[in-house]
Amino acid sequence: MEFDMVIKSNTEGKKEIGEEKREFKSDNGEGETLKDVKRISEEKKKYRNDVIKAWAKRNEVSLENIKNGRSVSDFLKKEAETGKATQRGKVEDLKDVERVFEKIVSGKEKVEKGSFYTPRYIVRGILDRCLEKVRSRKIERPTVCDPACGSGGFLVEGVEMLSSRFDISPREVAEEYIYGIDVDATATKHAEALIELYLASKGVTLPVGEIGLYTKDTLLADGEKILDEAGVPEGFDVVVTNPPYVKLQNLEPEYREKLRSKYNSFVKGSFGLSPLFLVAGMRILSDAGHLGVITQNNLFTSLAGENIREFLQDNGYVDRILDFGHQKVFEGASAYTCLMFLSKEGGESFEYGFMEDEPDGESIRSKKYSNIEYGKIESKKWRLAEGAHFDNLYRIEKTGNPLGDIAKIKVGFATLNDSVFFVFEDGGSCVSRLDDEGVEIEKGVTREAVKVSDLERERDIEESIRRIIFPYKSTKSGYELLGEEEMKSEYPKAMSYLDSHKQELREEENDEEWYAWGRSQGMDAVGPKLLTKTFNSEPSFFLDKGNALFSNGYGIWLERSSLFSCSMTIEALGAILNSKIMHYYAKLTSFQIEGNYQCYQKNFIKRFGIPQLSKDQRNHLENAGSEEADFFLSEKYDIPMDHMREVV
Repeated sequence: MEFDMVIKSNTEGKKEIGEEKREFKSDNGEGETLKDVKRISEEKKKYRNDVIKAWAKRNEVSLENIKNGRSVSDFLKKEAETGKATQRGKVEDLKDVERVFEKIVSGKEKVEKGSFYTPRYIVRGILDRCLEKVRSRKIERPTVCDPACGSGGFLVEGVEMLSSRFDISPREVAEEYIYGIDVDATATKHAEALIELYLASKGVTLPVGEIGLYTKDTLLADGEKILDEAGVPEGFDVVVTNPPYVKLQNLEPEYREKLRSKYNSFVKGSFGLSPLFLVAGMRILSDAGHLGVITQNNLFTSLAGENIREFLQDNGYVDRILDFGHQKVFEGASAYTCLMFLSKEGGESFEYGFMEDEPDGESIRSKKYSNIEYGKIESKKWRLAEGAHFDNLYRIEKTGNPLGDIAKIKVGFATLNDSVFFVFEDGGSCVSRLDDEGVEIEKGVTREAVKVSDLERERDIEESIRRIIFPYKSTKSGYELLGEEEMKSEYPKAMSYLDSHKQELREEENDEEWYAWGRSQGMDAVGPKLLTKTFNSEPSFFLDKGNALFSNGYGIWLERSSLFSCSMTIEALGAILNSKIMHYYAKLTSFQIEGNYQCYQKNFIKRFGIPQLSKDQRNHLENAGSEEADFFLSEKYDIPMDHMREVV
């Protein structure tokens, strides 16, 4: 059954439930049922109950009082032994309880729903900024809403901070100023329970009155109806959230199309859910309000985020961005994130900060920011940097000619099943070592190939060359797959071998091109060329003078269609691309991943400026050591070495 329940607690503890629709898979691939708690295993229920009781005992909170809470009473069994401490782990504060609530969601559901526990320092950092801004706008009693509230971490912290900073009792805050929305009914039950536990810890007698929790899909729901139901027609003063990081491929096709329809002017390419929450959040934000989220920092540069960037930039909505770069914030999740703050005030610029080291509460509070003018960035890609580095970035791009104009930058081949296609040369033939005894394959159907990801030094290229089964023939229009009969006739051993791995190679039952590679790019790689890995901790462009095909990286060939490129050599270009100036540029502009790795894809390097060089300068670069080349290029680009050392 598909649903979008609206749950609103009233003073008698009843629920008003209105059925609509929801579109996420559950563990068994079917729709969720209205019995939201029953999908949790009995073992997980017991775990949750034990943790609640252990927390109550540890914090000297009356178990009898919390049993009067609506959601907590649903979780705790009346006959359970009171005050029994769990042996399943240390439980000290409510963040420990929240963490358990989040972990109750299964691994598969985490992928499908994109729900992850938000560290407290992130929650407080977001709320701190938003509450500071609305207070400066003379809002004395702000409303706070989390439109993807999960187990209620932002809501509980919101009760705490509103109560202490705006002199409102915790009960009144919970009943009048806190609102949460989530697509998952279990999440809203957990959120209500967490708020109840917090109130009980502050001496509030349970049950309390109405708590504004709604189980519905914020992205598909009508924003005005949400505000009307909540009784805040002018909008929420503070909207804060950690939105779900759900990828396009993990969305139900029907749900995906509904999003395309509703956000037609925003979705592009392989979109995900988290950027759409920026749009949905602005729709329910009051005119004087402030929005704060932790979201993925690939929003700055991804094709899918271009329309969102244009929306934010054209309206001047961005107030502040704190970029965490390659630092990971979420436990057990490979998401690279930033804090983004928005308002409807509009402006000509916004604040930007970059966190080089692992963030914590103090580093977020004390962070100094630079000002970036909207007129100096393009919505096609936001290349953001602090202070002088921002100006240096554009100075580099305006030097000489862009790399993408003087060189071809091409991705390597992709078979999608390298273990089958890669073979080893053995005298006059080739052998696959995929099978225990090895299978002989005709050498004539293979080409030399190298995996760029295997290279650590330039001299590794020759040692790393293997053979790849290449079932194609050259035609005037490119390369064409050899037919099965032609393969059997000319290369019977190779065809027999491929046929023995047919199930691994076939994507569909009636796939006639089952032994084709995954894509047609990269089937020619005549040297000389420069090879680079897609991700690396520093620039490593290897000169390859041979004709071997390559995978897992990019190749760069000098164009010979202009006087500029004719005056450049592949060796001099390699010296420039392997320099500190390129490392500096990549650190400032590219997507980064754990381990301080930068991305060297075409989209991130094609705008890098290549300077005009005299013959003497070119010869100097070709023969200079790396340090000497760095000083020469520092002067050529007019970028102080001290600036580069601050970043790399």
